[in-house]
Amino acid sequence: QDTLVLKPNVSAPGQGVRSSVPGGGFAVFSGTSMAGPHVAGLAALVMSAAPSLKRQPLVVKQIIMDSALSLTSGQTCGGYAGGAIPNAVFGKGRVDAGAAVQAALAATPDLFLDGFE
Repeated sequence: QDTLVLKPNVSAPGQGVRSSVPGGGFAVFSGTSMAGPHVAGLAALVMSAAPSLKRQPLVVKQIIMDSALSLTSGQTCGGYAGGAIPNAVFGKGRVDAGAAVQAALAATPDLFLDGFE
C-alpha cells in the first residue's frame, strides 16, 4: 500500500472530551473536532520547547509522528491491516506530548545550554 495516502497520520483523544461551550460552562463532545485541537496544541508546545522548529512544519509533523505511542487495532480498513504500524485506525499511534517535547529538545540539543532561548 502507498503510505502517502494512509490517514490518519496520528490519533489524539477525541472521545468524551470536556470542552467549553458558548455562554459559559462545559459539555462533553467526541470526534475529530475534539482530537484536532490536541494535535494543534502539541505542535505549538513542540515549537515552544524548541523555538528553532518554528516555520518548519514538516519537521514538527515528523517529530509528532515519530514520538506517537504505537497502537494497533483488530480493524482492517482500505486494505491496511490494523495490526500494522502505521494503520488506518491510529496512523502512527496516539500523540504523546512528553515524548514529542523530548524529541524536539534532542533535535536541538544546544538550544538551552544557558537556560534561555
